[in-house]
Amino acid sequence: MDLENEIWKDIEGYEGKYRVSNLGRVKKFYKDKRSKRELILKLFMSTTGYYKVSPSKNGISKNFKLHRLIAMAFIPNPENKKTINHKNGIKTDNRIENLEWATHGENHRHAYRTGLKKPYLLGLGKLGKDSPVSKTIIQFDKNMNPIAEYGSSLEIERITNINASNIRKACSGRNNGLYLDYIWKHKQNSLCPL
Repeated sequence: MDLENEIWKDIEGYEGKYRVSNLGRVKKFYKDKRSKRELILKLFMSTTGYYKVSPSKNGISKNFKLHRLIAMAFIPNPENKKTINHKNGIKTDNRIENLEWATHGENHRHAYRTGLKKPYLLGLGKLGKDSPVSKTIIQFDKNMNPIAEYGSSLEIERITNINASNIRKACSGRNNGLYLDYIWKHKQNSLCPL
């Protein structure tokens, strides 16, 4: 890290209290009766793989993705785009030259091109158990005896005329899986030998 060429700018809404640098660091300014101090804040990793930081104001902390703070401070956004794209697809590489403003569509297309997202369209047109996004569902009686197995909730609807949305809700645990006097469970959650 080239600290000699580090540039600091105020974080919007936290002026004078928090600053972000072009190297991806965030610092907080403390003032007390005797002196002014600075503290480099510790970053943490979000569940989606981005660095985050939590500045506070009036006792309320708010989480921000680091790349958003850097882009807001250092990268012009004349088209008022809403998202920030990591050009090389590496979520932790927050160098200014790796960040760019993007629309949601541009960001999604880039994610598919770089392999960050896998298109589910490979199964488009395939129904029931042949679709890669479908979950197998087992129908039980009230005593948990298996009655039938279906490739998806839509397959149940086509065959039985039972509403697919209500089946999915039952499989998610609503009313302990009970709907229309049957118990419905996703196969991987059912411990059933079917």
